[in-house]
Amino acid sequence: MSAPTATTVQHAFYSTGPSTGNLFDVRAGVPVVISLEQASCFLGAVFQTLQDSAEEPNADVIYGAAYLTEMAKAVIDSVVSRLAREQGGAV
Repeated sequence: MSAPTATTVQHAFYSTGPSTGNLFDVRAGVPVVISLEQASCFLGAVFQTLQDSAEEPNADVIYGAAYLTEMAKAVIDSVVSRLAREQGGAV
């Protein structure tokens, strides 16, 4: 019998202001390994984007890197929350 697969928890991110809340969510129930692989891809794209921007700065491209970083952080925060819950703690 195999251990259950750890999955993400719902995690809202990208605040649109105090009265409107967050625009995006990480969905609950996505396997952790798949989620972390996607976060790694986001961060890889950010790294390459920032290296390219060092040579030829472009504000729109840099903002795109910032948004990808926020998405990767949200995925990681969701995974951390799930793992903390499974170990009886809270984040």
